[in-house]
Amino acid sequence: LPIYLFNLTGVENVNDLHIWLASSHVPMLSVHLQIKNVNNLKDVFINAKNMLRDKYNIAHSTLQIVPGDVEDNQNLDCNHCN
Repeated sequence: LPIYLFNLTGVENVNDLHIWLASSHVPMLSVHLQIKNVNNLKDVFINAKNMLRDKYNIAHSTLQIVPGDVEDNQNLDCNHCN
């Protein structure tokens, strides 16, 4: 799964990926996607959501978009992150 997210146009890095089941039939996902160009934010978001739904049947996902010029989790209030 991370390689498919990484290969989306505009994605520079994938971090802090978590997948779990809310019930036996409801997969959920959260992930940080570092993007190259903030002007492509909407396209990256839509493409990632569509890919997760269509390829992996993950309709419940939380995507955190991180600009490419920021180290993931740098200066972020994210105590649980790597």
